[in-house]
Amino acid sequence: MWLLNSGASSHFTHNFDVFIEYQPYAEPRHSQMANGLAPVLGEGSVLICFNGNVVRLAPTIYMPICTFRLVSLDTLLKNNCLYVQSAEGYIHIIDDWTKHNVISFHTHGDSTMYWVRAPPGHDITSASIDMITIDYELLHH
Repeated sequence: MWLLNSGASSHFTHNFDVFIEYQPYAEPRHSQMANGLAPVLGEGSVLICFNGNVVRLAPTIYMPICTFRLVSLDTLLKNNCLYVQSAEGYIHIIDDWTKHNVISFHTHGDSTMYWVRAPPGHDITSASIDMITIDYELLHH
């Protein structure tokens, strides 16, 4: 399960096995959490699947003591040409080009926490992974 967080500076996970690419930090760093500082060991890219769509979460920070997987709403929108469309109990993330729903987060009851069950994209072919890891900034130059 991934929780949508509008205040997170990046995506976070405690599960090392979901990374498709990963770069450890030379020395552990720390990230500010609600209850203090937590060590972070590296960062990389994670793929998650939702209704046949594959979403790349990058950069995703590896924080072994984190109890939840967090999706940074700001990072998701900024890095992927997406926008938000809300409905009662849902936050839909829409592709700006195709206008299709890429991923939806829902709430439980009247909670302000939005989450999605999205398995890791381990079934992606290596050709798809190659396409996803292209450095688009380099291509623009």
